[in-house]
Amino acid sequence: MLYFLEGNRDFLASHYLDTLPWIDVLINPSIIDVAGRTVYIGHGDELCWNDWPYQMYKTFIRSAWMRFAADHVSGPVRKRVVQAMAKASSRIVAGKKPAMLAVPDKAYQQVIESGVQAIIHGHLHQTYRSTITTSTGVGEIYAFGWQDNQRNLIYFNHESPRISPAKASC
Repeated sequence: MLYFLEGNRDFLASHYLDTLPWIDVLINPSIIDVAGRTVYIGHGDELCWNDWPYQMYKTFIRSAWMRFAADHVSGPVRKRVVQAMAKASSRIVAGKKPAMLAVPDKAYQQVIESGVQAIIHGHLHQTYRSTITTSTGVGEIYAFGWQDNQRNLIYFNHESPRISPAKASC
């Protein structure tokens, strides 16, 4: 089974991929069992609470109306729109303060306090592993992104998870 969790630029693919029997499209975020642990897996943008402009944009761009519109424009038009949006996104992100782009500790704490033992997410384009202590216990955080021009993987076994570079560069 192959799992798919939509991200910034591939969110329109989910309603095509969920028609394929060998792909399981996960709802963002999802709580799943991984090696006997309760794990939150999400794109990560939902945890960026300080970035209100992005949250409003995401609500609009991922709306049913926009998905409908994307399905009903020609491929060349869709491609030009996506390219223009990607350029605009790069400019906007470059102008934001780091605190706006970061996941606040409160977001991690709320997820861990809900009974989750580990959080796995991307979106930040950083790779790190950390722990967070809450009133209900200690949780692990695994953020993965681009590093040394390679996508990083999070590997879970029954002893301990680890982050390692992917074998192929992306």
